[in-house]
Amino acid sequence: MSNGITPYAGFKKYSPPPRPPFDYGGLIKGTLRLVWRHKFLWFFGFFAGGSVNSLGSWNFNFGGSGSSNTGDDSGQGSQTATDVGNWINDHVALIIAIAAAILLMSIIIWLWSVVCRGAVIGSTQDIREGRASSFGSAWRRGRNSFGRLLLFDLFLLGVSLGVMLIIGAVIVLLVFLAVSGSAGQAIVITLGVLAGLALISLLLMGLGYLTCFTIWPAIWVPLTLTLMFATRAVVLDGERPIAAIKLGWHMFVDNIARSLLLFLLSAGLSLASSIAAIAAVLVTAVPAAIAWAFAWNGDWQLAGIILAAVLSLLPLAAVVIVSALINTYFTSYWTIIYLKLSGRDTEPEPSPNSLPYPPAPIPGYHP
Repeated sequence: MSNGITPYAGFKKYSPPPRPPFDYGGLIKGTLRLVWRHKFLWFFGFFAGGSVNSLGSWNFNFGGSGSSNTGDDSGQGSQTATDVGNWINDHVALIIAIAAAILLMSIIIWLWSVVCRGAVIGSTQDIREGRASSFGSAWRRGRNSFGRLLLFDLFLLGVSLGVMLIIGAVIVLLVFLAVSGSAGQAIVITLGVLAGLALISLLLMGLGYLTCFTIWPAIWVPLTLTLMFATRAVVLDGERPIAAIKLGWHMFVDNIARSLLLFLLSAGLSLASSIAAIAAVLVTAVPAAIAWAFAWNGDWQLAGIILAAVLSLLPLAAVVIVSALINTYFTSYWTIIYLKLSGRDTEPEPSPNSLPYPPAPIPGYHP
């Protein structure tokens, strides 16, 4: 007997509402506009990219005279090795001091880069969300996130060292088995055969040798994107290392196609900016090269040396400025992406003609 209700013939699969379109061109232009308007970020951006100073090296001559010797040279190598050993023994304190200075300098630069990373990421959020941002506020953002970001870096360093120790232990074990006797050699040979068969099977799968070119990006790209998102979760959301990595992984998986496309876009921008940076440095180096050529032809006159040295500052300044700009751009680029994917950057950046304050009332007009 019918009750007047038409039975439901089947279950319709639920489709979530479509996501708003992602403006990739707006992302590129908005990031460039943000970085160009707030040039104080370049100071922090130069170090945020992990830049390190290049330390000069000492050159020593252990060979005595430079005359050629057509006689027996069999003892020359041992004599040079003896001279090197004697010099090392005589300058142990100097070598330890140089190594300690290099280590201390590297630690200081690393700690400062942690502050600068937090400053650029935090300031990018402030700017995108309409809050005032300045050099002082950027410094405060970097200082406030220093502890969390340092803990995150130490966590990643510990994981990396653990993986290296495991790989080293496996290698040492295989070497020990190889030299321990026939049984150990048989185990090593068996493991080698199994590894070879696995490699052959991998090469025969799918697209063959193209697998070799896809397996490493398939591991490296998701890991890179996860860590980039996790870094921003640490700075912007105050997450601990493990929670930040989980959040970064979920953000990547939930937006896998968009994340990969943004990564490819970032790679293309990086290649283009690198070519432009090299061209800019080469152009600024032309006057210095000409000046040094004139100084060489002029028998190294003092005026020529001074002029060439001053002009050599141009390519050096170009390297610093271009590095700061590129590092700041890509740090802000991925920060804006993180804000967009987490739903906190739905509004575009204010246009250049927008007023930071409400317009003044018109005299004589009363609404």
